[in-house]
Amino acid sequence: MGTDIHLLVERRVRRDGLPDQWVPVLIMLHGFSTAAREKPPKQNYAWPACVERNYERFAALASVRGDGPAARGLPADASDTARLLFELGGGHTPSWLPLPEAAQTFLKTEQWPLRDVDRSYPESYYFNIEPETDGAAVEHRVVFWFDS
Repeated sequence: MGTDIHLLVERRVRRDGLPDQWVPVLIMLHGFSTAAREKPPKQNYAWPACVERNYERFAALASVRGDGPAARGLPADASDTARLLFELGGGHTPSWLPLPEAAQTFLKTEQWPLRDVDRSYPESYYFNIEPETDGAAVEHRVVFWFDS
């Protein structure tokens, strides 16, 4: 049995006079993804690449199936959606990273050749967030966990 990753991208919403709140803007649960990327030479890379099984990446994110940084746990201010999906899914090793850091970790552990544009804009390639147009990559984070 393998290990899979599940993740949400959350965006911080700032409201005058109220505490900041994190809301989900992308939900990628491995079991609900039908995308599969084939090995070269066909190079049929279907989105979302962010939930493919990549043990080097899992280790680099949270020491899952290899050496890497310790998992951070669910953020104290995680969205209700993130908490519910984690609790219902029976996952383990929850953690999170700011979007730019997550995108760079995903890029460094990529198993397949990427186009130059995908390497230049990893936030867009992996998480469908375009910081150059919405100007708020620092206001996003990736919350993730694993199952086995």
